[in-house]
Amino acid sequence: QHLQLYFFWSNPYINPKNTVPGRSGHTLVYPDSKFYLFGGYLSSESTFLNTMHMLVFDENGMNWKEIGTNSKDEASNYPSGRYGHSCVVWKEQSLIFFGGNTKTGRSSEVWIFDVKSETWTKGTVKGVAAIGRDSHTATLIWDRYMVIIGGLIGGNEICDEYGLLDLESMEWIKIGDKEKEKDSSGILGGYFSGGSNNSTTTSSGNLTDAIEQLSDDESDPSVEDPKKVVYHTTVLTDNKLYLYGGWNGSKTRGDLYYLALPPPPPSSLSLTDPPTVFPLSTSQFWRWSKIPHRGSNLPPPLQSHSASLLGSRILIYGGWDRTPPSTTGTMSNGSSDRTSPSTICSAKIYLF
Repeated sequence: QHLQLYFFWSNPYINPKNTVPGRSGHTLVYPDSKFYLFGGYLSSESTFLNTMHMLVFDENGMNWKEIGTNSKDEASNYPSGRYGHSCVVWKEQSLIFFGGNTKTGRSSEVWIFDVKSETWTKGTVKGVAAIGRDSHTATLIWDRYMVIIGGLIGGNEICDEYGLLDLESMEWIKIGDKEKEKDSSGILGGYFSGGSNNSTTTSSGNLTDAIEQLSDDESDPSVEDPKKVVYHTTVLTDNKLYLYGGWNGSKTRGDLYYLALPPPPPSSLSLTDPPTVFPLSTSQFWRWSKIPHRGSNLPPPLQSHSASLLGSRILIYGGWDRTPPSTTGTMSNGSSDRTSPSTICSAKIYLF
């Protein structure tokens, strides 16, 4: 049985009096049935944007409205211009931003935008912050932890360290903390054994069914750890974190990896206790598996594409088709311009 889908593009009318400039490297999220657009790079003016806009639907059609300007009274209460940052939606009210490339370099800042009050707050975080980076991904795990994967750091090197931020305590958590693993093992030993990522879920859907159909030979843990990557995508569904494509420093990847997550901690455990982050803080937990290629319409190796969920399926759009990034241009802050492809980009849609 095959699922046949039809896609129709449209160009909705937006009031020309309330438009925003074209940009790249921005974030666009959709909490509370509204679109929020922040940041990006305006190439025509070599500008790093720091405005927040909301797309409003009213009797006049669709209008962009700048919001959050009440925080601009003090520079310390408003993020600087940036591109290549990330954003997760937390509790349908808070937009959590991390990193990005700024005029002064790659940032490790955490900024919080409250969609109700339309105000900015700079995150006061504890612990050793994740390395400042851009062009990474951020994913919300268990509705509490923001996981940062990949990205570009100083010297245009690709980062191979995870970032893990507890949004409840605003504390950066060290992955591979042997003391924390030791302290946590007795509390959660029966809940999650040995850091294995082979836990099962009761969710149903195409992705779960596809994983369950794979034999042990076909779903061996990946020899190559996919965390050293940039211009990739990550999505979370069916209690599994999927990572597709990207640039690893030598080639554009076309592999789809997954990381099976355990169930959220039992409600009997206090969320304020440090051990509850186990097993996310254990190095053994971060063992990815690679899904073998199947089907007749496989996507090519892609970078700078997008990935979204369509029901329980992953929809991949755009990206560079089997082409290494161009490093000939430079941004106004001196970093390499890897946002301009040297060949035609893909306009195809792929579904998994």
